[in-house]
Formats: sequence, C-alpha cells, structure tokens
Amino acid sequence: MIRIEKFLTIFELETGGLFIGYFGLISSSFILIFCIFTLTKIFTEWDTLEESLHTMRMEKDMNLQSPEGMELFKHTLIWGAATMILLQIVCILAFILLIRGTRMRNPKQIKPSVLLFAMFASMSVLGLFARFSPTSIVNFVFNFYIFVVLFSLLKKFQIQQFHGNHIIITHNPNFIPITYQEKA
Repeated sequence: MIRIEKFLTIFELETGGLFIGYFGLISSSFILIFCIFTLTKIFTEWDTLEESLHTMRMEKDMNLQSPEGMELFKHTLIWGAATMILLQIVCILAFILLIRGTRMRNPKQIKPSVLLFAMFASMSVLGLFARFSPTSIVNFVFNFYIFVVLFSLLKKFQIQQFHGNHIIITHNPNFIPITYQEKA
C-alpha cells in the first residue's frame, strides 16, 4: 500500500490528520444542519413545495402529474434526507475520533476515518465508471489522497505503538536519559 511521510509535502501527518478531522467535522456539521432543515421543510411546508413544483413545470420532467407520483417524490426526498442525516452523524463521529486519535496517537481511533475514506474512494471509482467527467476524476483523487494520508498516519502510530513509544519528549536540551544496567 502507498504510504507518505508528509501531508501536502510540507506538513507532518499529525497536522494533516487534525486538519482533515476539523475540516470534516465542520463540513459534516453544516451538511447535517442543512439536511435537518430540508427534512423539516418537507414535513411542514409540503403543500407550498408541491405548488412550486407545479409552477416550475417540473412534473413533466419528473413524471409527477399524478398524486401517486407526488407522494413517491415526497417519500424519495424524505428517505434521501434521512439517509444523509445518518451518514453525516457517522461522519461526525468518525471525525471526532480522528481528532482524538491524532492527539492521543491512538491508531484504534483513527481506523474509522480510514475505513470511511476507503469507502468514499471506492464509491468515487464507481463514479468514474458511471460518468467519466473532470469532477469525478477530482473527487476520486481527493478521496484517495485523504485515504492515503490517514492510512499513513494509522501505520505510523501502529509502528510507534508496537515499538513501545520509546520517544522521550522534553524541553531541556541537556536531558540525558538514565538507563539501568545489571551488574555482572
């Protein structure tokens, strides 16, 4: 598997993990709020939305001329918004774990984000096959790069955890660790 040492060639992987975590947390929170707002609009103001659809003449394009077609469209919107709400909650939890795992150098907390972006990258590959456009190419490259960054961070923390974290962090440059040796 491809691994990298730096995020965007100049930042440490830990910085990249925190950036991805905070950016993902903020964007997923906005999307969650938008989906909740959309779902409440569907439930509270469906009649005005239905009139707007009729005035825009979208019923010809969407085959919504019958009441059954409008009900099907309403249920499709509800299920789509509910699915997006659940997906955004999962993303928010994964990004919170990514931030905590990066700060605590815990690979177990980074793994959900790695799996999430592996899923996003594989879905982007399907998007490439469905519609080969510049947007789908950029989407795939972006998701794959984020996956590689998080996978590299995960492996770095796993290696450090395996070797027992023999890293001494001190602010004193004259600090010399004391080792004990058995007398022969």
